[in-house]
Amino acid sequence: MKRKKHKSPSRLRYEESHPVVSFRISQDLHDRFKEVLKCRDQSVVEFFKDALDKQQDGFSPGALVALPCCCCGEPMALNTKVNPAVKTVLKEAFKTWGHIECLKKRDKQVEGKQLPSTS
Repeated sequence: MKRKKHKSPSRLRYEESHPVVSFRISQDLHDRFKEVLKCRDQSVVEFFKDALDKQQDGFSPGALVALPCCCCGEPMALNTKVNPAVKTVLKEAFKTWGHIECLKKRDKQVEGKQLPSTS
């Protein structure tokens, strides 16, 4: 019979004050999660804290602001500190911004087509 490994009092206090959160996810979700952490330059704990703050407050400083790509409409995440009232202003200011791939695709489609004259 195996004997239980002795844990120091400091280790027991640490484990009591820092419980483990564990769950299983699909490989696809795991890969997407890792990519988000890499893009945001965050640890899992930082991501979790941000998610809780956002859920609790409805908005957290430094949150990602999603604005639609002007070409495909898919959200683009901007990591910025904003007031929720500023979102409309940002949407207007960045309405011509898009994913690099979408802008290139749009420009290729426009090539060869004559744009209407403004005169």
